[in-house]
Amino acid sequence: MKAQVESRISYTELEKLEVLISILNRINACENESELRDAFSGKKVDWYKTYFKWGFGAHHMWVHEKIDGKISEKRLILVEF
Repeated sequence: MKAQVESRISYTELEKLEVLISILNRINACENESELRDAFSGKKVDWYKTYFKWGFGAHHMWVHEKIDGKISEKRLILVEF
């Protein structure tokens, strides 16, 4: 798997940076698509949704930042598997 940070984060709160680091660590801990999908499902990641939105395509995962409650048009992270 390959993860790329594609854009800059809008620094507004320290907690947002902590969540971003947690997301990157969670991505890094996964070895395949199945682990990645499992890592980002359920209540264990609900608090991430305050600052970020993510989803999956056929061969990738994307993460977008939320700024003032709105989802940024620029993709923040792309994970290819």
